[in-house]
Amino acid sequence: LDVLNRYQKIIMEREEAYDAETSASTSSADPVPPDESLSPLSYTYRHGDGSAEIVGAELTDAAHRRVEISETGEPLKVRVIARFHRDVDEPVVGFLIRNRHGIHAYGTNTKEQQIEFGSVRRGEGLEVSFAFNCWLGVDQYSISFAIHSRDGQAYDWLDGALFFNVTSITQIEGVANLDAVATARRRPANPLAAEKNEDSALSIRRERVAHG
Repeated sequence: LDVLNRYQKIIMEREEAYDAETSASTSSADPVPPDESLSPLSYTYRHGDGSAEIVGAELTDAAHRRVEISETGEPLKVRVIARFHRDVDEPVVGFLIRNRHGIHAYGTNTKEQQIEFGSVRRGEGLEVSFAFNCWLGVDQYSISFAIHSRDGQAYDWLDGALFFNVTSITQIEGVANLDAVATARRRPANPLAAEKNEDSALSIRRERVAHG
């Protein structure tokens, strides 16, 4: 219990420090108009040095509707919007999908996608979209978002910002749906084995005739 209390205290102190630093940075930076189409952010855990702030994120389908339930293989899009409270060079924006057991199912970022932003000034914003086909297995998933430096220093990191379920009309085992296609055909008995069996039967008959 003491360990749990200490852990919760550390988490609260980190969140308070983040909120204080972000508030100070925001007050001195030019405000970025909010995207009215995005819902207010929620998350299970947040950390970063406050150089940038993720202000909106969403998961949508091909018709631009927000997604909470997806059929496996369905085209989806993740969109994330960030604003900057300090000048930074070459920021990286990414997302990570985990299943309900915390296993990493998929993640990528703008660095891996070979997108470069160069120098970004305080007060500027970035909007990044990642489109993909959701070939995940049937499960509950969470999406985390991050904006960080090229060497991994976190500016803002949100765990559990979005949640969705993947369903399937066919049974799927595992984290991924590889969309396998089965083919099958009947095969005749092994001709060599059949020939050996016939030879053995003939030898037995000959032995019986000889002993008879």
